[in-house]
Amino acid sequence: MLSSKIKTLLSDGLDPYIEGKHNFDNPDTKTEELAKERAKTCTGCRYFKVEPIPMFRVVDERIPELSNMSCGLCGCIESYKLRQSIKKCSKWER
Repeated sequence: MLSSKIKTLLSDGLDPYIEGKHNFDNPDTKTEELAKERAKTCTGCRYFKVEPIPMFRVVDERIPELSNMSCGLCGCIESYKLRQSIKKCSKWER
């Protein structure tokens, strides 16, 4: 899983992570609604996995099903990934 995180950082840079973390820490209605919509897709995906590295786990009180979860494909923390729009998943509607 660490290799997928590194690969994603090298290909996409830090901007998606920074935007997602900022939006997680500073919630607004529009971003939270979008994240909830995206979560419906992600929670049914085969890549939706418990984050294997404990120090990277994030507790999400606004969308609890994202707590401690990551994307097994890219390695991103779900609570941050779903709250950014720089690097979108091909499975998302928007």
